[in-house]
Amino acid sequence: MLTDFEKLPTNDFWTGVDRILSDAIRPLSETPRHNLTPMNVRKTKEGTEVELAVPGFAKADIRISVEDGKVLIQASKEGKVETYSRQEFGYSEVWRQFPLPKNAVVEQIAATVADGILTLKIPVQEKEKRAFEITIN
Repeated sequence: MLTDFEKLPTNDFWTGVDRILSDAIRPLSETPRHNLTPMNVRKTKEGTEVELAVPGFAKADIRISVEDGKVLIQASKEGKVETYSRQEFGYSEVWRQFPLPKNAVVEQIAATVADGILTLKIPVQEKEKRAFEITIN
C-alpha cells in the first residue's frame, strides 16, 4: 500500500508534508495552525518580556485579554479578500495564548506595538522569603 508521500509527484512533496501535518494538527485546535503567531520570550530583571509577530496590524486591530492566568492575543483586520493562484502567507488574523508567570503583576502589564512586533512587558513580584526560626519550649 502506498503512503500519502508516495502518492505525490516529487515537486509536490513539501505541499504533501504540509497537508498531512495540517490534517494531523487541525483536531487539536479549531483555529488553523498557520494563524498561530510566532513569539519570543525573555526573562528580564523586572519580569518577563514577550514579543509577538503581528505584521501589518495596527494598534486598533490587536486585542489582549487576561483570563484564568492566561494571556490571549488576537489580531484581525477586515479587508478585501484576494484570490491567488498560490498563497503561502496571509495575515488577516493571528492569535497566541500563553500562561502568565505565577507571580505576575497583571495590573501592570504594558504593551507596545512597533514595526510589526507586539511587545508585552509582564512585571513579576519577588517571592516572599518565608524563612524563620522556631524556638524550642
